[in-house]
Amino acid sequence: MSSASLSVVIAARNCAERLEQTVLPWRPIAHEIIVADQMSTDATADVAQKLGCRLIRNDPPSGNFDLNRKLAMEQ
Repeated sequence: MSSASLSVVIAARNCAERLEQTVLPWRPIAHEIIVADQMSTDATADVAQKLGCRLIRNDPPSGNFDLNRKLAMEQ
């Protein structure tokens, strides 16, 4: 029998105040949580790291938010 694992991807930009409440419900079931941060100017990256998330910071062309999500999903 194989063991499945769940990776959660969160695309984020300037959401430090909401990130913890987004991450915590996933913590009990997720193998990893990846936060794809679009160069936030608030504490989003710091919060993600304090919560134990894997952090990817990227500034996609033309501010295309979806490219960050796709980049994180490839990880």
